[in-house]
Amino acid sequence: MSTIENNSEDHEKWVEHAKNYIETAKQNNEEPTKEGWFEILKNDVVGGWDEMMETFTDTWEVANKMFDSFFGMDKEKP
Repeated sequence: MSTIENNSEDHEKWVEHAKNYIETAKQNNEEPTKEGWFEILKNDVVGGWDEMMETFTDTWEVANKMFDSFFGMDKEKP
């Protein structure tokens, strides 16, 4: 897939996201704004970052246990 096709798909995804925000705001009798949409995007990014950090933390702990077990240094066993 070319870069142009990827950019087009990304653009369409973000347009759909903005449309969803506008529709939801209007259904809630709110005025949709660019700033409101940006706030939603910011929250999505922060939430995604937190989830990634949890996954990386879990992965780090598993890797450390594997490393310790591999070299016979399992600290949980006497």
